[in-house]
Amino acid sequence: MISTENDKLLNKIELNILPHPKIRPIRKYKVQLNRSNLQKQIAKNHISQIWEYKPYHLEDPTKELRKLSRALKTSKACRKLNLGLEKWRNVSNKDMGFISQGLKRLVSLENLRFIFYMCGGISDQGLEVLSQGVKELSSLKSIDFRLLHLRETTDGSVKSLSQAFKGLICLKKIVLYVNQSINGSPGSVAMEYLNQGLKRLDTLEKISFDLDCLRRVSENSLQNLTQCLQRCPILKNLQLMISDFPEGGFGIFTECIGKLGALEILNVNVSMSKIDDQDIQNLGEALKKLENLSDFHLNLSGCRAISNEGLRVLSQSLQQMVSLNKISLSAESNNLITSDGLHHIARALYRMSHISLNFSCSGAIRNTGVENLMQGLKEASSLQFLDLSFGICSWLNDIGLEAIIDGLHDLVALKTLNLLLGSYAITAKGFRNLGKSLEKLVLLQNLKLHFAISQHFGDAEFKQIGEGLKVCHALQNLHLDFSNSKNLKDEGLKSLAEGLNGLGNLRTLFLSLYGCHIITDEGVEILAKSLRGMSGLEDLEINLDSQFNQLTHQAIKTWLKNLEQLDCLKNLVLLTKDCIEWDEYIPLAQALKRKFPNASIRIQPWMSFKLPIIA
Repeated sequence: MISTENDKLLNKIELNILPHPKIRPIRKYKVQLNRSNLQKQIAKNHISQIWEYKPYHLEDPTKELRKLSRALKTSKACRKLNLGLEKWRNVSNKDMGFISQGLKRLVSLENLRFIFYMCGGISDQGLEVLSQGVKELSSLKSIDFRLLHLRETTDGSVKSLSQAFKGLICLKKIVLYVNQSINGSPGSVAMEYLNQGLKRLDTLEKISFDLDCLRRVSENSLQNLTQCLQRCPILKNLQLMISDFPEGGFGIFTECIGKLGALEILNVNVSMSKIDDQDIQNLGEALKKLENLSDFHLNLSGCRAISNEGLRVLSQSLQQMVSLNKISLSAESNNLITSDGLHHIARALYRMSHISLNFSCSGAIRNTGVENLMQGLKEASSLQFLDLSFGICSWLNDIGLEAIIDGLHDLVALKTLNLLLGSYAITAKGFRNLGKSLEKLVLLQNLKLHFAISQHFGDAEFKQIGEGLKVCHALQNLHLDFSNSKNLKDEGLKSLAEGLNGLGNLRTLFLSLYGCHIITDEGVEILAKSLRGMSGLEDLEINLDSQFNQLTHQAIKTWLKNLEQLDCLKNLVLLTKDCIEWDEYIPLAQALKRKFPNASIRIQPWMSFKLPIIA
C-alpha cells in the first residue's frame, strides 16, 4: 500500500504491508510500486523527505529489493530512511547489494534505520556489503541497526557495522541491537570490534547498545568500551544493556558513568545479571556526580542478589540529585525485596514528574509496602506520569488496591496513569473509590488499566470501573485490558458502556475482552452504541477474540455500522472469531473505507486460515 500525504512541515511517502503470518503477497502493492510516476514523485525535494519501507512475506525478495534500489537512486533529497525486513526467510546476501547500491545515491540522508528480524539468509557477508553503502553517507547524523534473531551472523557482523561508523564524522546518534544474533566467539571479540568503530566519534550525543547476546565479555574489552565513552564530551544520552559482566566489570562501568558529566538521560539494563548491593552502592555514588542527569532508568529484573539494602543506598543517592525528575525502576521477580524496599524508594520520589515502577512477580512484598509507596507519592506534587506494575502478585488484595486508588487523590497534576495489577484476591470492594479519585485528576489524558489475572472479575467490578470513567472528561487515550474475565456478563458491559459514553475528547481506545465467554450479542451491541459519545475517535482496537463465547456475526456487524458515526477514524483493528458469515463483513468494511479513505481498516479472524479483511 502506497500513500502520499502532503504536510506543511514534513512530507512523507510510506510503503507498508501489514504484518501477519497468514498474509500472502498483495498484488496491488506490486502494481503500485511499478508505477512510473512514483519515481518522479520521489525525485522531487518536497515529497521525498521520509521513506518507510516495511514489506512482509514477499515471495521474491530479489525482485522487490531491485525495485527499491532503483527508486532510491532517484531520491537524492531523501533525509530519513526506515527499512524493515521482517521474516524475509528467502532474502540472501546478494540482495543486500541492491540496498547498498541505492544507499550510495542518498547524498542528503541524515537518519538511517535498519531492522532485520528473522531473515535467515543474511550472514556476515551480506552485512559487510551493506556497510559499504553506509560508509558513503557522509551527511548521516543518526544510524540505527537492529539485528534480531539472525542465525547466520557472528561477531563479524559487528565488525562490518563498526567499520561503517568510522568515516561518519557528522554522526550524533548510534543505536545497535544485536539481540540473539551473535554466534560462536566470546563476546569480548565483538566488543573489541565495536570499540574500534567508536574511537574517532567524539561528536556523539546518544549511544544505545543492546548487547545482551554477548557472553564471556572480558574485563579488558569492557575497559576499552568505557574509554571510548569518555572520549565523547557531549554525550547526553546513554542506554546500555549487558547482563554477562565479568567479575568487577560492573564497577568499571559505574566508574565511567561518573565521568560523563554531560549526561542527561541514562538507561542501564542489567537484568538477569549477578550484580549485588555493593554494585548498586557504587552506581549510586557515580550518579551523584552527574549534575545534569534528569532521566534515569534502571532494570534490575531477575537480579536475585539485590535486596532492600541495595534499594536503600540507591534511594539515598537519588535524593541528592537535584536535577533528576524522571525515574524508571524495574525489580521484577525478586524475592529479597520486601515492603521495606518500597518504603526506601518512596523517599526519593517527592521531586519527580515521571515515575515508572515495576515489582511484578515479587513474592516478598505485602500490602503495607504499597501503602508506604503511595504515602511517598503524595509528596510528589508535580507528578505528571505514573506507571505502576504489580503483575502476578498473589499477596495484592483490596487493601493494596484501595491504597493505590486513595493515593491518587493528591496527584492533581497527573496526566498519564498506567496500572498493571495481577491478583486473584482483588474484588469490587477495591474499586469502590475509583470514581472519587479519578474525579480529582482533572488533567488526566491517558489511562491504562491492565489486569493480568482477572478471572474472578464480574459485573460488580465493571460497574465500579464504569463509574470511575464517567468523571474522566479530559481523557484522550484509554487502554482497557480485561482479558479472561470469565465472570463478565452483559450487565458489566452495560456499566462499562455508560462510562465510555461521556468521553467526548477520546482519540484512542484499546479494549480487550479476549476470553470473556459469557458475553452475548446484546452486551457487545450496547458497548458499540457507546461510540456515539466518542465522535472524535481516531484509533480503535477491539479484541473480541474467543472461539468459545456466544457472539454471532450480528454483533460484529453492529460494531462496524456504529463506526460510521465517527468523524475522523484513522486506524481500526477488530479481532474476532471466525464464522461462516465472514464475507458479510467485506461490504461493511468497504463502506467504512469510503467514508474514511485515508484510514487503515483491518478485521482479523481468530484461529483460521482465512485472510484478514484489509481495506
